Amino acid sequence: MDMILDKKCEMCGGQLEISPDGMKAKCPYCGSTYSYSLPVTREIAIGLDRANNYRLHNMFDNAVVEYKTLLKDKAFENNAEAYWGLVLSEYGIEYVRDMRDDVYVPTCHRTVSRSIFDDENYGKAVACASPDMRAVYEQKAAEIDELQRSIKSQAEAVEASDVFICFKSTDNRAATKDRYIARRIYDELTKRGFRTFFSEVSLKSKLGSDYEPLIYKALTTAKAMILVATKEEYLDSPFVRNEWSRFLERKKNEPSLFVIPVFGDIDPSALPSSEQGVDLSKYPAGGYETDIADNLESRLGKRSVPKINEEIIEEYNRYNEINRVKLEKEYAHALRDVDTSMRRTKNAGKEYAAKAEETEKLGDYKNAKVLAADYRKKAETFTKAESKQLVRLRIEYLILSAAGIALCVLCILFMLGGSGAMNDFLGIEVNDSMRAEMTNAFIGVSAGIFAVVPPIFAVFSEKLRYHASAHRTETAIYAIAVALMLASTAVYFVTYGEDESAESLSSAIIMTVFTVVMAALGALHVLKFVKPLKPQQ
Repeated sequence: MDMILDKKCEMCGGQLEISPDGMKAKCPYCGSTYSYSLPVTREIAIGLDRANNYRLHNMFDNAVVEYKTLLKDKAFENNAEAYWGLVLSEYGIEYVRDMRDDVYVPTCHRTVSRSIFDDENYGKAVACASPDMRAVYEQKAAEIDELQRSIKSQAEAVEASDVFICFKSTDNRAATKDRYIARRIYDELTKRGFRTFFSEVSLKSKLGSDYEPLIYKALTTAKAMILVATKEEYLDSPFVRNEWSRFLERKKNEPSLFVIPVFGDIDPSALPSSEQGVDLSKYPAGGYETDIADNLESRLGKRSVPKINEEIIEEYNRYNEINRVKLEKEYAHALRDVDTSMRRTKNAGKEYAAKAEETEKLGDYKNAKVLAADYRKKAETFTKAESKQLVRLRIEYLILSAAGIALCVLCILFMLGGSGAMNDFLGIEVNDSMRAEMTNAFIGVSAGIFAVVPPIFAVFSEKLRYHASAHRTETAIYAIAVALMLASTAVYFVTYGEDESAESLSSAIIMTVFTVVMAALGALHVLKFVKPLKPQQ
Protein backbone atom coordinates (compact mmCIF):
# COMPACT_ATOMS: atom_id res chain seq x y z
CA MET A 1 0.00 0.00 0.00
CA ASP A 2 1.34 3.42 -1.00
CA MET A 3 1.40 5.27 2.32
CA ILE A 4 1.90 9.03 2.63
CA LEU A 5 3.22 11.23 5.36
CA ASP A 6 2.15 14.48 3.70
CA LYS A 7 -1.40 15.76 4.27
CA LYS A 8 -3.08 19.09 5.18
CA CYS A 9 -5.32 19.91 8.12
CA GLU A 10 -8.96 20.45 7.19
CA MET A 11 -9.29 23.08 9.93
CA CYS A 12 -6.36 25.45 9.34
CA GLY A 13 -4.57 24.03 6.28
CA GLY A 14 -1.38 23.25 8.23
CA GLN A 15 0.83 20.25 7.55
CA LEU A 16 -0.34 17.18 9.51
CA GLU A 17 1.89 14.82 11.42
CA ILE A 18 0.64 11.37 10.33
CA SER A 19 1.44 8.18 12.20
CA PRO A 20 3.52 5.56 10.36
CA ASP A 21 0.50 3.27 9.93
CA GLY A 22 -1.55 6.13 8.38
CA MET A 23 -4.39 5.68 10.88
CA LYS A 24 -3.90 8.79 13.03
CA ALA A 25 -2.76 12.37 12.52
CA LYS A 26 -2.28 15.58 14.47
CA CYS A 27 -1.95 19.21 13.42
CA PRO A 28 0.91 20.95 15.27
CA TYR A 29 -0.56 24.36 14.40
CA CYS A 30 -4.17 24.25 15.59
CA GLY A 31 -4.03 21.05 17.69
CA SER A 32 -6.70 19.17 15.71
CA THR A 33 -6.47 15.38 15.91
CA TYR A 34 -7.65 12.86 13.33
CA SER A 35 -8.47 9.20 13.52
CA TYR A 36 -9.12 7.28 10.30
CA SER A 37 -11.14 4.11 9.72
CA LEU A 38 -8.90 3.32 6.74
CA PRO A 39 -5.20 4.13 6.20
CA VAL A 40 -4.44 7.36 4.37
CA THR A 41 -2.90 6.58 0.99
CA ARG A 42 -1.12 9.05 -1.32
CA GLU A 43 -4.05 9.07 -3.75
CA ILE A 44 -6.58 9.83 -1.01
CA ALA A 45 -4.41 12.53 0.59
CA ILE A 46 -3.84 14.36 -2.71
CA GLY A 47 -7.54 14.26 -3.63
CA LEU A 48 -8.73 15.47 -0.22
CA ASP A 49 -6.10 18.22 -0.06
CA ARG A 50 -7.15 19.51 -3.47
CA ALA A 51 -10.84 19.69 -2.48
CA ASN A 52 -10.05 21.06 0.98
CA ASN A 53 -7.89 23.79 -0.53
CA TYR A 54 -10.92 25.12 -2.43
CA ARG A 55 -12.94 25.23 0.78
CA LEU A 56 -10.17 26.93 2.76
CA HIS A 57 -10.17 29.69 0.13
CA ASN A 58 -13.99 30.07 0.36
CA MET A 59 -14.44 28.63 -3.15
CA PHE A 60 -17.27 26.44 -1.89
CA ASP A 61 -18.83 25.61 -5.28
CA ASN A 62 -15.51 24.32 -6.58
CA ALA A 63 -15.03 22.33 -3.38
CA VAL A 64 -18.49 20.73 -3.69
CA VAL A 65 -17.76 19.65 -7.26
CA GLU A 66 -14.36 18.27 -6.24
CA TYR A 67 -15.70 16.29 -3.28
CA LYS A 68 -18.55 14.83 -5.33
CA THR A 69 -16.07 13.78 -8.00
CA LEU A 70 -13.88 12.10 -5.39
CA LEU A 71 -16.82 10.20 -3.89
CA LYS A 72 -17.56 8.66 -7.28
CA ASP A 73 -14.10 7.10 -7.20
CA LYS A 74 -13.86 3.62 -5.66
CA ALA A 75 -10.81 4.67 -3.67
CA PHE A 76 -13.00 7.11 -1.73
CA GLU A 77 -15.87 4.73 -1.14
CA ASN A 78 -16.98 5.06 2.49
CA ASN A 79 -14.44 7.84 3.08
CA ALA A 80 -15.81 9.79 6.05
CA GLU A 81 -13.47 12.76 5.53
CA ALA A 82 -14.71 13.28 1.96
CA TYR A 83 -18.35 13.27 3.10
CA TRP A 84 -17.57 15.65 5.94
CA GLY A 85 -15.68 17.99 3.61
CA LEU A 86 -18.69 17.99 1.29
CA VAL A 87 -20.95 18.97 4.21
CA LEU A 88 -18.65 21.84 5.24
CA SER A 89 -18.57 23.10 1.64
CA GLU A 90 -22.34 22.94 1.13
CA TYR A 91 -22.89 24.87 4.36
CA GLY A 92 -20.10 27.37 3.56
CA ILE A 93 -18.19 26.72 6.77
CA GLU A 94 -14.88 28.44 7.37
CA TYR A 95 -12.95 27.93 10.59
CA VAL A 96 -11.31 31.07 11.94
CA ARG A 97 -9.07 31.48 14.94
CA ASP A 98 -10.63 33.04 18.05
CA MET A 99 -7.74 35.05 19.50
CA ARG A 100 -9.38 35.25 22.93
CA ASP A 101 -9.51 31.50 23.53
CA ASP A 102 -6.92 30.50 20.89
CA VAL A 103 -9.30 28.00 19.29
CA TYR A 104 -10.80 27.65 15.82
CA VAL A 105 -14.52 28.38 15.59
CA PRO A 106 -16.89 27.96 12.64
CA THR A 107 -18.20 30.90 10.61
CA CYS A 108 -20.89 30.50 7.99
CA HIS A 109 -20.91 31.88 4.43
CA ARG A 110 -23.82 29.80 3.07
CA THR A 111 -26.78 29.43 5.36
CA VAL A 112 -28.92 26.42 4.35
CA SER A 113 -32.62 26.07 5.15
CA ARG A 114 -32.35 22.45 6.37
CA SER A 115 -30.63 21.40 9.56
CA ILE A 116 -27.20 19.83 9.23
CA PHE A 117 -28.50 16.83 11.20
CA ASP A 118 -30.98 16.16 8.37
CA ASP A 119 -28.29 16.30 5.72
CA GLU A 120 -27.69 12.99 3.91
CA ASN A 121 -23.96 13.53 3.52
CA TYR A 122 -23.57 14.28 7.23
CA GLY A 123 -25.25 10.96 7.99
CA LYS A 124 -22.79 9.14 5.72
CA ALA A 125 -19.83 10.94 7.26
CA VAL A 126 -20.84 9.83 10.75
CA ALA A 127 -21.61 6.28 9.60
CA CYS A 128 -18.21 5.84 7.90
CA ALA A 129 -16.12 7.56 10.57
CA SER A 130 -14.05 5.88 13.26
CA PRO A 131 -15.53 6.08 16.78
CA ASP A 132 -13.18 8.94 17.72
CA MET A 133 -13.94 10.99 14.58
CA ARG A 134 -17.67 10.26 14.89
CA ALA A 135 -17.66 12.08 18.22
CA VAL A 136 -15.69 14.97 16.66
CA TYR A 137 -18.13 15.27 13.75
CA GLU A 138 -21.14 15.24 16.05
CA GLN A 139 -19.64 17.99 18.22
CA LYS A 140 -18.78 20.15 15.20
CA ALA A 141 -22.22 19.52 13.68
CA ALA A 142 -23.86 20.76 16.88
CA GLU A 143 -21.77 23.97 16.69
CA ILE A 144 -22.70 24.49 13.04
CA ASP A 145 -26.38 23.84 13.73
CA GLU A 146 -26.36 26.40 16.55
CA LEU A 147 -24.62 28.91 14.25
CA GLN A 148 -27.21 28.36 11.50
CA ARG A 149 -30.07 28.75 13.95
CA SER A 150 -28.60 32.02 15.19
CA ILE A 151 -28.25 33.36 11.65
CA LYS A 152 -31.82 32.45 10.76
CA SER A 153 -33.09 34.01 13.97
CA GLN A 154 -31.28 37.27 13.21
CA ALA A 155 -32.52 37.19 9.62
CA GLU A 156 -36.14 37.16 10.77
CA ALA A 157 -35.75 40.71 12.05
CA VAL A 158 -34.30 41.91 8.73
CA GLU A 159 -36.53 43.49 6.09
CA ALA A 160 -37.12 41.40 2.97
CA SER A 161 -35.59 42.49 -0.36
CA ASP A 162 -37.07 42.80 -3.84
CA VAL A 163 -33.75 42.90 -5.68
CA PHE A 164 -30.24 41.66 -4.89
CA ILE A 165 -27.33 43.44 -6.63
CA CYS A 166 -24.31 41.15 -6.97
CA PHE A 167 -20.95 42.68 -7.93
CA LYS A 168 -17.25 42.79 -7.07
CA SER A 169 -16.55 45.88 -5.03
CA THR A 170 -12.76 46.14 -4.95
CA ASP A 171 -9.78 44.85 -6.89
CA ASN A 172 -6.36 45.21 -5.26
CA ARG A 173 -7.98 47.53 -2.69
CA ALA A 174 -9.20 49.90 -5.40
CA ALA A 175 -12.85 50.44 -6.25
CA THR A 176 -13.94 48.57 -9.38
CA LYS A 177 -15.92 49.90 -12.30
CA ASP A 178 -18.60 47.38 -11.30
CA ARG A 179 -19.05 49.17 -7.99
CA TYR A 180 -19.83 52.46 -9.72
CA ILE A 181 -22.28 50.74 -12.09
CA ALA A 182 -23.99 48.93 -9.23
CA ARG A 183 -24.35 52.18 -7.29
CA ARG A 184 -26.13 53.90 -10.18
CA ILE A 185 -28.53 50.99 -10.47
CA TYR A 186 -29.13 50.98 -6.72
CA ASP A 187 -29.92 54.71 -6.65
CA GLU A 188 -32.43 54.37 -9.48
CA LEU A 189 -34.17 51.33 -7.97
CA THR A 190 -34.33 52.95 -4.52
CA LYS A 191 -35.83 56.08 -6.03
CA ARG A 192 -38.59 53.93 -7.55
CA GLY A 193 -39.37 52.22 -4.27
CA PHE A 194 -37.66 48.83 -4.74
CA ARG A 195 -36.19 47.31 -1.59
CA THR A 196 -32.70 46.64 -2.90
CA PHE A 197 -29.80 44.80 -1.28
CA PHE A 198 -26.59 46.64 -2.14
CA SER A 199 -23.65 45.59 0.04
CA GLU A 200 -22.05 49.05 0.12
CA VAL A 201 -25.18 50.37 1.85
CA SER A 202 -26.87 47.28 3.32
CA LEU A 203 -23.71 46.07 5.12
CA LYS A 204 -22.37 49.49 6.00
CA SER A 205 -21.20 49.84 9.61
CA LYS A 206 -21.72 46.09 10.17
CA LEU A 207 -19.15 43.67 11.52
CA GLY A 208 -18.07 40.80 9.27
CA SER A 209 -19.78 38.32 11.58
CA ASP A 210 -23.09 40.13 11.00
CA TYR A 211 -22.98 39.93 7.20
CA GLU A 212 -24.44 36.46 6.70
CA PRO A 213 -27.89 37.06 8.30
CA LEU A 214 -28.41 40.08 6.05
CA ILE A 215 -27.12 38.32 2.93
CA TYR A 216 -29.14 35.20 3.72
CA LYS A 217 -32.38 37.17 4.17
CA ALA A 218 -31.81 39.09 0.93
CA LEU A 219 -30.94 35.98 -1.09
CA THR A 220 -33.97 34.06 0.20
CA THR A 221 -36.49 36.87 -0.32
CA ALA A 222 -35.34 38.74 -3.44
CA LYS A 223 -37.35 38.08 -6.60
CA ALA A 224 -34.57 39.23 -8.90
CA MET A 225 -30.80 39.42 -8.95
CA ILE A 226 -28.79 41.97 -10.92
CA LEU A 227 -25.37 40.50 -11.66
CA VAL A 228 -22.81 43.16 -12.63
CA ALA A 229 -19.58 42.00 -14.28
CA THR A 230 -17.08 43.83 -16.47
CA LYS A 231 -14.39 41.14 -16.18
CA GLU A 232 -14.77 37.37 -16.34
CA GLU A 233 -12.51 36.83 -13.34
CA TYR A 234 -14.87 38.90 -11.21
CA LEU A 235 -17.56 36.24 -11.68
CA ASP A 236 -15.30 33.67 -10.02
CA SER A 237 -14.42 35.91 -7.09
CA PRO A 238 -15.30 33.81 -4.00
CA PHE A 239 -17.88 36.18 -2.55
CA VAL A 240 -19.45 37.05 -5.91
CA ARG A 241 -19.70 33.41 -6.92
CA ASN A 242 -21.07 32.51 -3.50
CA GLU A 243 -23.95 34.98 -3.96
CA TRP A 244 -25.02 34.24 -7.52
CA SER A 245 -24.63 30.45 -7.12
CA ARG A 246 -26.88 30.44 -4.04
CA PHE A 247 -29.52 32.48 -5.86
CA LEU A 248 -29.41 30.16 -8.90
CA GLU A 249 -29.71 27.17 -6.56
CA ARG A 250 -32.87 28.70 -5.12
CA LYS A 251 -34.12 29.45 -8.63
CA LYS A 252 -34.22 25.71 -9.39
CA ASN A 253 -37.14 25.39 -6.99
CA GLU A 254 -38.64 28.81 -7.77
CA PRO A 255 -38.75 29.25 -11.58
CA SER A 256 -40.33 32.71 -11.30
CA LEU A 257 -37.04 34.13 -10.03
CA PHE A 258 -34.83 35.79 -12.64
CA VAL A 259 -31.35 37.20 -13.09
CA ILE A 260 -30.48 40.32 -15.10
CA PRO A 261 -26.79 40.18 -16.12
CA VAL A 262 -25.20 43.62 -16.62
CA PHE A 263 -21.96 43.06 -18.46
CA GLY A 264 -19.24 44.81 -20.43
CA ASP A 265 -16.05 43.69 -22.17
CA ILE A 266 -16.79 40.00 -21.60
CA ASP A 267 -18.29 37.19 -23.65
CA PRO A 268 -21.99 36.76 -22.69
CA SER A 269 -21.47 33.00 -22.78
CA ALA A 270 -19.24 33.33 -19.70
CA LEU A 271 -22.18 34.55 -17.63
CA PRO A 272 -23.72 31.97 -15.26
CA SER A 273 -27.26 32.92 -16.33
CA SER A 274 -28.55 32.36 -19.85
CA GLU A 275 -31.16 35.11 -19.51
CA GLN A 276 -30.89 38.15 -21.74
CA GLY A 277 -28.93 40.86 -20.03
CA VAL A 278 -27.78 44.44 -20.44
CA ASP A 279 -24.73 45.04 -22.62
CA LEU A 280 -23.02 48.16 -21.29
CA SER A 281 -21.32 48.81 -24.63
CA LYS A 282 -24.72 49.93 -25.91
CA TYR A 283 -24.90 52.63 -23.25
CA PRO A 284 -21.82 54.83 -23.78
CA ALA A 285 -23.62 57.82 -22.23
CA GLY A 286 -25.30 55.85 -19.43
CA GLY A 287 -29.02 55.28 -19.03
CA TYR A 288 -28.78 51.54 -18.43
CA GLU A 289 -30.06 52.00 -14.88
CA THR A 290 -33.31 53.47 -16.24
CA ASP A 291 -33.89 50.54 -18.59
CA ILE A 292 -33.16 48.05 -15.80
CA ALA A 293 -35.62 49.79 -13.48
CA ASP A 294 -38.26 49.82 -16.26
CA ASN A 295 -37.68 46.10 -16.81
CA LEU A 296 -38.13 45.33 -13.11
CA GLU A 297 -41.31 47.40 -12.94
CA SER A 298 -42.77 45.50 -15.88
CA ARG A 299 -41.92 42.11 -14.30
CA LEU A 300 -42.40 42.77 -10.60
CA GLY A 301 -44.88 45.62 -10.82
CA LYS A 302 -44.47 49.24 -9.84
CA ARG A 303 -43.68 50.01 -6.25
CA SER A 304 -45.61 52.78 -4.58
CA VAL A 305 -43.40 55.52 -3.25
CA PRO A 306 -45.00 57.22 -0.23
CA LYS A 307 -45.25 61.00 -0.41
CA ILE A 308 -42.84 61.29 2.48
CA ASN A 309 -40.31 59.30 0.39
CA GLU A 310 -40.85 61.57 -2.60
CA GLU A 311 -40.12 64.57 -0.40
CA ILE A 312 -37.02 62.88 0.97
CA ILE A 313 -35.83 62.04 -2.55
CA GLU A 314 -36.43 65.60 -3.70
CA GLU A 315 -34.53 66.93 -0.70
CA TYR A 316 -31.78 64.36 -1.30
CA ASN A 317 -31.37 65.48 -4.92
CA ARG A 318 -31.30 69.13 -3.85
CA TYR A 319 -28.76 68.27 -1.15
CA ASN A 320 -26.63 66.44 -3.72
CA GLU A 321 -26.63 69.40 -6.08
CA ILE A 322 -25.61 71.80 -3.33
CA ASN A 323 -22.92 69.49 -2.04
CA ARG A 324 -21.63 68.78 -5.53
CA VAL A 325 -20.65 72.46 -5.75
CA LYS A 326 -19.13 72.29 -2.27
CA LEU A 327 -17.26 69.14 -3.20
CA GLU A 328 -15.81 70.75 -6.30
CA LYS A 329 -14.56 73.67 -4.21
CA GLU A 330 -13.14 71.37 -1.55
CA TYR A 331 -11.58 69.27 -4.30
CA ALA A 332 -9.93 72.30 -5.87
CA HIS A 333 -8.69 73.64 -2.52
CA ALA A 334 -7.33 70.27 -1.46
CA LEU A 335 -5.50 69.76 -4.73
CA ARG A 336 -4.06 73.25 -4.47
CA ASP A 337 -2.90 72.72 -0.93
CA VAL A 338 -1.63 69.18 -1.44
CA ASP A 339 -0.31 69.18 -4.98
CA THR A 340 1.03 72.73 -5.05
CA SER A 341 1.47 74.04 -1.53
CA MET A 342 3.56 71.25 -0.10
CA ARG A 343 6.01 69.33 -2.22
CA ARG A 344 6.57 66.78 0.54
CA THR A 345 2.97 65.56 0.06
CA LYS A 346 2.82 65.69 -3.73
CA ASN A 347 1.83 61.99 -3.92
CA ALA A 348 -1.05 62.66 -1.56
CA GLY A 349 -2.61 64.80 -4.27
CA LYS A 350 -3.00 61.78 -6.52
CA GLU A 351 -4.35 59.75 -3.62
CA TYR A 352 -6.86 62.44 -2.76
CA ALA A 353 -7.90 62.86 -6.39
CA ALA A 354 -8.62 59.14 -6.72
CA LYS A 355 -10.59 59.00 -3.47
CA ALA A 356 -12.46 62.22 -4.19
CA GLU A 357 -13.46 60.94 -7.61
CA GLU A 358 -14.69 57.69 -6.05
CA THR A 359 -16.70 59.40 -3.32
CA GLU A 360 -18.16 61.88 -5.82
CA LYS A 361 -19.27 59.04 -8.09
CA LEU A 362 -20.91 57.28 -5.19
CA GLY A 363 -22.65 60.47 -4.12
CA ASP A 364 -21.06 60.23 -0.69
CA TYR A 365 -20.63 63.95 -0.26
CA LYS A 366 -20.34 63.86 3.50
CA ASN A 367 -17.31 61.56 3.32
CA ALA A 368 -15.90 63.58 0.44
CA LYS A 369 -15.99 66.71 2.55
CA VAL A 370 -14.28 64.93 5.44
CA LEU A 371 -11.72 63.54 3.01
CA ALA A 372 -10.98 66.97 1.58
CA ALA A 373 -10.59 68.48 5.04
CA ASP A 374 -8.26 65.68 6.03
CA TYR A 375 -5.98 66.23 3.07
CA ARG A 376 -6.06 69.98 3.48
CA LYS A 377 -4.97 69.49 7.07
CA LYS A 378 -2.11 67.30 5.91
CA ALA A 379 -1.10 69.89 3.33
CA GLU A 380 -1.12 72.81 5.76
CA THR A 381 0.74 71.10 8.57
CA PHE A 382 4.32 72.15 9.22
CA THR A 383 6.58 71.38 12.14
CA LYS A 384 7.99 74.36 14.05
CA ALA A 385 11.51 73.48 12.94
CA GLU A 386 10.52 73.44 9.28
CA SER A 387 8.74 76.78 9.63
CA LYS A 388 11.79 78.45 11.21
CA GLN A 389 14.13 77.07 8.57
CA LEU A 390 11.77 78.18 5.86
CA VAL A 391 11.53 81.75 7.14
CA ARG A 392 15.30 82.02 7.57
CA LEU A 393 15.92 80.67 4.09
CA ARG A 394 13.44 83.09 2.54
CA ILE A 395 15.11 86.06 4.26
CA GLU A 396 18.57 85.00 3.09
CA TYR A 397 17.35 84.49 -0.43
CA LEU A 398 15.48 87.82 -0.57
CA ILE A 399 18.59 89.67 0.66
CA LEU A 400 20.76 88.11 -2.02
CA SER A 401 18.11 88.65 -4.66
CA ALA A 402 17.70 92.30 -3.65
CA ALA A 403 21.44 92.80 -3.94
CA GLY A 404 21.45 91.33 -7.44
CA ILE A 405 18.52 93.45 -8.54
CA ALA A 406 20.12 96.58 -7.10
CA LEU A 407 23.25 95.91 -9.14
CA CYS A 408 21.20 95.48 -12.30
CA VAL A 409 19.24 98.69 -11.67
CA LEU A 410 22.45 100.56 -10.88
CA CYS A 411 23.96 99.28 -14.11
CA ILE A 412 20.99 100.52 -16.17
CA LEU A 413 20.98 103.94 -14.40
CA PHE A 414 24.72 104.14 -14.94
CA MET A 415 24.40 103.55 -18.66
CA LEU A 416 21.30 105.72 -19.11
CA GLY A 417 22.49 108.60 -16.92
CA GLY A 418 25.83 109.08 -18.61
CA SER A 419 29.07 110.33 -17.13
CA GLY A 420 27.51 113.42 -15.58
CA ALA A 421 25.00 111.49 -13.55
CA MET A 422 27.61 109.02 -12.30
CA ASN A 423 30.03 111.87 -11.48
CA ASP A 424 27.37 113.40 -9.26
CA PHE A 425 26.38 110.01 -7.78
CA LEU A 426 29.87 108.66 -7.11
CA GLY A 427 31.72 111.98 -6.64
CA ILE A 428 34.43 110.90 -9.10
CA GLU A 429 35.09 111.57 -12.74
CA VAL A 430 34.01 108.62 -14.89
CA ASN A 431 35.19 108.35 -18.49
CA ASP A 432 33.77 106.07 -21.21
CA SER A 433 36.45 103.40 -20.71
CA MET A 434 35.83 103.25 -16.94
CA ARG A 435 32.08 103.16 -17.52
CA ALA A 436 32.41 100.17 -19.85
CA GLU A 437 34.57 98.31 -17.34
CA MET A 438 32.20 99.12 -14.46
CA THR A 439 29.24 97.99 -16.57
CA ASN A 440 30.93 94.65 -17.18
CA ALA A 441 31.65 94.35 -13.47
CA PHE A 442 28.06 95.11 -12.45
CA ILE A 443 26.65 92.71 -15.01
CA GLY A 444 29.10 90.00 -14.05
CA VAL A 445 28.41 90.25 -10.32
CA SER A 446 24.63 90.34 -10.76
CA ALA A 447 24.70 87.47 -13.24
CA GLY A 448 26.90 85.51 -10.86
CA ILE A 449 24.48 86.03 -7.99
CA PHE A 450 21.51 84.89 -10.00
CA ALA A 451 23.37 81.99 -11.57
CA VAL A 452 24.48 80.60 -8.18
CA VAL A 453 21.73 81.45 -5.71
CA PRO A 454 18.74 79.65 -7.31
CA PRO A 455 20.45 76.24 -7.61
CA ILE A 456 21.63 76.52 -3.98
CA PHE A 457 18.15 77.54 -2.91
CA ALA A 458 16.72 74.64 -4.87
CA VAL A 459 19.01 72.17 -3.10
CA PHE A 460 17.89 73.45 0.29
CA SER A 461 14.27 73.49 -0.78
CA GLU A 462 14.41 69.84 -1.80
CA LYS A 463 15.42 69.03 1.76
CA LEU A 464 12.83 71.31 3.34
CA ARG A 465 9.96 70.56 0.93
CA TYR A 466 9.02 74.21 1.26
CA HIS A 467 5.70 75.95 0.68
CA ALA A 468 4.51 77.00 -2.78
CA SER A 469 4.68 80.73 -1.90
CA ALA A 470 8.46 80.35 -1.75
CA HIS A 471 8.34 78.99 -5.28
CA ARG A 472 6.23 81.91 -6.42
CA THR A 473 8.50 84.49 -4.75
CA GLU A 474 11.59 82.94 -6.27
CA THR A 475 10.02 82.76 -9.70
CA ALA A 476 8.96 86.41 -9.61
CA ILE A 477 12.37 87.67 -8.49
CA TYR A 478 14.14 85.49 -10.99
CA ALA A 479 11.91 86.72 -13.81
CA ILE A 480 12.60 90.34 -12.85
CA ALA A 481 16.33 89.65 -12.81
CA VAL A 482 16.30 88.09 -16.27
CA ALA A 483 14.23 90.99 -17.58
CA LEU A 484 16.71 93.52 -16.14
CA MET A 485 19.61 91.61 -17.67
CA LEU A 486 17.93 91.70 -21.06
CA ALA A 487 17.20 95.41 -20.63
CA SER A 488 20.83 96.05 -19.66
CA THR A 489 22.04 94.27 -22.75
CA ALA A 490 19.64 96.19 -24.97
CA VAL A 491 20.66 99.54 -23.45
CA TYR A 492 24.32 98.65 -23.76
CA PHE A 493 24.06 97.86 -27.45
CA VAL A 494 22.04 101.03 -28.10
CA THR A 495 24.66 103.09 -26.26
CA TYR A 496 27.79 101.48 -27.67
CA GLY A 497 26.47 99.90 -30.85
CA GLU A 498 28.62 102.06 -33.14
CA ASP A 499 31.75 101.80 -31.01
CA GLU A 500 34.12 99.32 -32.68
CA SER A 501 36.85 99.46 -30.06
CA ALA A 502 38.24 96.23 -28.63
CA GLU A 503 36.97 97.13 -25.14
CA SER A 504 33.43 97.70 -26.38
CA LEU A 505 33.50 94.50 -28.43
CA SER A 506 34.66 92.44 -25.47
CA SER A 507 32.03 94.08 -23.27
CA ALA A 508 29.33 93.26 -25.79
CA ILE A 509 30.43 89.62 -25.98
CA ILE A 510 30.57 89.30 -22.19
CA MET A 511 27.10 90.85 -21.76
CA THR A 512 25.64 88.63 -24.47
CA VAL A 513 27.10 85.49 -22.93
CA PHE A 514 25.91 86.42 -19.42
CA THR A 515 22.43 87.24 -20.72
CA VAL A 516 22.10 83.94 -22.60
CA VAL A 517 23.40 81.98 -19.62
CA MET A 518 21.03 83.82 -17.28
CA ALA A 519 18.02 83.18 -19.51
CA ALA A 520 18.94 79.50 -19.92
CA LEU A 521 19.50 78.98 -16.19
CA GLY A 522 16.27 80.78 -15.41
CA ALA A 523 14.26 78.65 -17.83
CA LEU A 524 15.86 75.44 -16.57
CA HIS A 525 15.28 76.38 -12.95
CA VAL A 526 11.65 77.30 -13.50
CA LEU A 527 10.96 74.11 -15.45
CA LYS A 528 12.72 71.82 -13.01
CA PHE A 529 11.91 73.28 -9.61
CA VAL A 530 9.12 75.83 -9.92
CA LYS A 531 6.73 74.42 -12.53
CA PRO A 532 3.35 73.99 -10.78
CA LEU A 533 2.00 70.47 -10.42
CA LYS A 534 -1.05 69.87 -12.56
CA PRO A 535 -4.23 68.84 -10.67
CA GLN A 536 -5.00 65.15 -11.14
CA GLN A 537 -8.21 64.66 -13.09
